[in-house]
Amino acid sequence: MYNKFPSLVLALSLGCTSCWFNKPKPRIFIPPAAKARPPIPRDQPELPDPGIDLKITAELPPLPVAEIPSLPPPPPPRRVPPPPPPKPVVPTAPPVTPEVPPPPPQIGRLLTDDQSREYKRNLDESLDRVKRTLAAVKGKRLNPELAEDVRKIQSVLRQAEQTQDLFTAAGLAKKADLLAQDLMRRVP
Repeated sequence: MYNKFPSLVLALSLGCTSCWFNKPKPRIFIPPAAKARPPIPRDQPELPDPGIDLKITAELPPLPVAEIPSLPPPPPPRRVPPPPPPKPVVPTAPPVTPEVPPPPPQIGRLLTDDQSREYKRNLDESLDRVKRTLAAVKGKRLNPELAEDVRKIQSVLRQAEQTQDLFTAAGLAKKADLLAQDLMRRVP
């Protein structure tokens, strides 16, 4: 009995819906008729007489007539003789080989004697530490990353040794020294 009750309620609720029995018909829109405009009068309106009597008695002066003065005819064009042909150029002297310009002056820091000695000392100490580090790592088997670091250190070391400027050389040696210290910390 309980199984029939829900199905009965469902059937009655579907049967009672108003959508099935009372469907509204669609309305068609019919636009309102256009309003007629009043006609525009075509006649000119008559204006009342202003009551002013205007009499023109002044005459305009005659317009001056412009006369074009006669000019003499232009002179005939002058004949310009053609320019003479260019003379052939004869080399007078053999071509001169350009001299090699001197190299531009080197721009560098001006260091006092004390500064020069200090930079030289720092350069020598850094180079010695880097060379000792490279000698210690030389016999060990390194992974590709560490081997690449060794090549970088060697390149910076070569640059520091070849540079003529003491300030730049000391900076490169310091860089190589820092790279070498980092390498020593990572080598097993």
